[in-house]
Amino acid sequence: MKTFLQKVSSFISKKHLFSPASFYTGGILLIIPFLLVVIFFFIHSQEAENLRERITVLQKKSLRKENQIKNEEKILSQISNSRLGYLEEVLTPMAFLATERQKWKIFSEQVEPSHPMKERVSFLDHGTNKLQFIQSEMRKNEIFQETEEKQKNPIEVSEEDLKTLLCYIEGSQIHPHLPKEGAPQILLKSFELEKKVSPGITEKTYQIQMQLIKREALSK
Repeated sequence: MKTFLQKVSSFISKKHLFSPASFYTGGILLIIPFLLVVIFFFIHSQEAENLRERITVLQKKSLRKENQIKNEEKILSQISNSRLGYLEEVLTPMAFLATERQKWKIFSEQVEPSHPMKERVSFLDHGTNKLQFIQSEMRKNEIFQETEEKQKNPIEVSEEDLKTLLCYIEGSQIHPHLPKEGAPQILLKSFELEKKVSPGITEKTYQIQMQLIKREALSK
C-alpha cells in the first residue's frame, strides 16, 4: 500500500499535469517544430528567389554584352566595306523639290524674265539648292578615319526628299526608300529642321542645316 507521502506526491503530480501552465508549455513544445519548419522553408525560399534574381541580372548583362559586340561588329564591317567619297558621289548630286521644279519650270516659260518667280526657278535649277560639305576636322586610328563635315549652306527639301536623305545618311530603309551600298557610318552631330512657307507653294517644304561625323575605311 502507498504511504501517505506517496499519495500526496502523486496528487501533486496530477494537479501539475492538468494545470494551465502545463497546457501552455506542452502547446509551445508542439508548435516549435512546426515553426522551425516554416522558418527553414521561408529562408530557403528567400535564398532561391535571390538566386533567381541574380541569374536574371547576369542573363540580362550577358545579353546586353552580346548585343553590344554584335553592334560593334556590324559597325566595323560597315566601315571596312565603305567607299571613299560617299558624300560627293551620293549626297552632293541629289536634286531636291522635283515636283516644284517641274511646276515652276513650265510656269517660267510663260512669264516675263522680270517676274519675281524667276528667282525661285533659278534657286531650284541652277545648283544653289545642293548639298555641299566643308570638312572641318579629321582623326585617324588603326581601323578607320573620322571626319567632321559641316553643311556649307542651308537647303530646301520636300517631305519625300527628307526621307530619302535620312535613308542615305542613316543607312536604314525608310519605306519606300532604300539605303545605298558602301555607305560609311554617318552620325548626325547637329540637325536643324525648319518648315518653310512660300507663296504659291502647296507642297510641304523644309529647310535643313546639318553637321555630320563620317567614319569610313582608311584612305590608301
